Amino acid sequence: MEDYSLVCNSITDLYEVHYAFAPWWMMAASLGVSLLWGLKKWLWDTKPTSQTKSVVILGRKASGKTTLWNRLRGYNFNKNYVITALDKIEQFTINRDDKQVIIQATKDIGGDKKWVREYEELIKERTFILFLVDATDSCEDAQADIRARVQKILNIVNNNKLDNVGFRIYITHSDEYLSKNPQTTYAMIIEQIKKWLDLDSIKAPKKVKYEYYAVDLSCDKDIDTIKKEIIDSVYE
Repeated sequence: MEDYSLVCNSITDLYEVHYAFAPWWMMAASLGVSLLWGLKKWLWDTKPTSQTKSVVILGRKASGKTTLWNRLRGYNFNKNYVITALDKIEQFTINRDDKQVIIQATKDIGGDKKWVREYEELIKERTFILFLVDATDSCEDAQADIRARVQKILNIVNNNKLDNVGFRIYITHSDEYLSKNPQTTYAMIIEQIKKWLDLDSIKAPKKVKYEYYAVDLSCDKDIDTIKKEIIDSVYE
């Protein structure tokens, strides 16, 4: 019989010496454990990476806030406009490739000026702000109202010393604007809105970086782009 006092130079050597004399049932049990461990590791390595994110959708009345909330949650586009005052958004998830973002429970607030007071509660550290601007909204006080809302957002960020806040401006109803102005492009809409709002002129101690996007909320591709922006804000 071979000597059990063999000196093993590696873990592999130890494994081979041990199982050279092990009974068949011990080898079978070990093989089962190895297979289970391998399966567990494979499932762990391939499951989506999960992170949480606070998201808030703001804007004037009829800019598409509720529609965007519904689209992010996977609902089909509904062209019928329903006025929203205050609704609760339950926690839900957004998936893309191997990444998963859990959107924390929040509120869907109306676009009337009285709801601007809710901004203070909704905007906190690590919040990703989606601010909607209706491309067809050309009423008299629209420009001043939007600028005042952005000023409010900047004040909240500064006063609460928030260092990790994302901000995107989505120009909605762009498809409707294009149908009435066929000579216009999405790029032209963005430039027109940027010039019209002139947000860079707003005085604030601390600026939040933002970008403009012209979107059609009925378009799945545009919704996927917004989802990607949210996910990228978590994993960047």
